[in-house]
Amino acid sequence: LDGVEIIIIEDEATGMLKFENGEVDVYGVPSADFERLTTDPQWKDMVVRVPALDTYYFQLNNFSPPLDDVRVRKAIAHAIDRQSILDKIIKSGQLAYTVLPPGMPCYNPDIAHYDYDPDLARELLQEAGYEDGFTMSVVQRAQSDVIDAIVAQLAQVGITVEQEMVERSAYWDIIYKGQTDSTYLSWWADFADPHNFFVYIWRSGPETEESKNMYVNEQMDTLIDEAAITTDQDRRCELYHQIEQLGIEEDAQRVWLWHLETMRIVQPWVDGYVLPPNDVVFYYPIDVQPPR
Repeated sequence: LDGVEIIIIEDEATGMLKFENGEVDVYGVPSADFERLTTDPQWKDMVVRVPALDTYYFQLNNFSPPLDDVRVRKAIAHAIDRQSILDKIIKSGQLAYTVLPPGMPCYNPDIAHYDYDPDLARELLQEAGYEDGFTMSVVQRAQSDVIDAIVAQLAQVGITVEQEMVERSAYWDIIYKGQTDSTYLSWWADFADPHNFFVYIWRSGPETEESKNMYVNEQMDTLIDEAAITTDQDRRCELYHQIEQLGIEEDAQRVWLWHLETMRIVQPWVDGYVLPPNDVVFYYPIDVQPPR
């Protein structure tokens, strides 16, 4: 390649039209076109898809009543029908049960699952003293079908979620200061090591309520720091599994949602295009032949 031209196309329909007209060599797969592109004989062989090194979650502020009650957090986890959202809105990927995606070192397939169970959610709310429900907030940067679905599902068990739309700069200020009850977030690996997930998602810092994780657990911090300098892989995995037990099974610190797929649709005249799980493409092996 003599060079790479990266075009920012804000409208997905416009971008897809440009790809179909041969004006773009590689393009992302829009959710609206997922079924068509992955089933239509004209396009399906052009779609490249790999499991992503990511995790999506519904962040809960563990300092904000009534979310400071673990029974309430567990109720929220059981009230969200993740599989329905994955099938109807996301349309690809797999459910998440922990911070690490499958295939990562130290992935724990035996961690406790918070399966969809609205009756159990109502029981937990009643046990916590919220049989009549309560109101909480969610902050978001843009309209989101995922958040809309979560809001509707929580309403079914008596939880009213007030949606607050803010600008991007204000959003991150709110998140890092823990000034909301909840939000929809994700983490994509910088490199394929558990430390990159655990230290960002669970390590306190600063150890105050003004924390992006909206959660502080000093025992967890100690385990994360020990795992960071442990060279024995079996011991590292043991430490990470202890952390998961604390954060997921005991504290239900957030709701793990899903791991996505990284997908692109690539023109047949592009040779050597490899899509890594971390979505960082190396362009030097790629060759583009003139379309016939």
